[in-house]
Amino acid sequence: MNATEQAMVAVGNLLGDAQPFAPVPYFWTDQYDTKIQAYGIFPPDTELRIVDGDPADGHFAAVYGRHGAVVGVRGWNAPRQVRALCSLVVERAPWATSTDTPALLPVAVN
Repeated sequence: MNATEQAMVAVGNLLGDAQPFAPVPYFWTDQYDTKIQAYGIFPPDTELRIVDGDPADGHFAAVYGRHGAVVGVRGWNAPRQVRALCSLVVERAPWATSTDTPALLPVAVN
């Protein structure tokens, strides 16, 4: 993904966008039947909100906030929810409204 993201920024810059390459860090892993995803940064002093599902049920999506902005998204068996929430990190959405965004509407899990 890094090569693809770099190429998109490079082409944009060649066409006059003048945007720095500043990707948001992420990782994902599949551990047996569990999908774990994290997007953004997770310093020790972040606040956490579960915005979909319940950790006790083995399925949830969470947003992390710091200094008034969303800085990370984490999912446990919630890949669609994480994809929907990633834009909050990119946009540094306000933490106070992080649970009021349409991206947080429930997503059916098959």
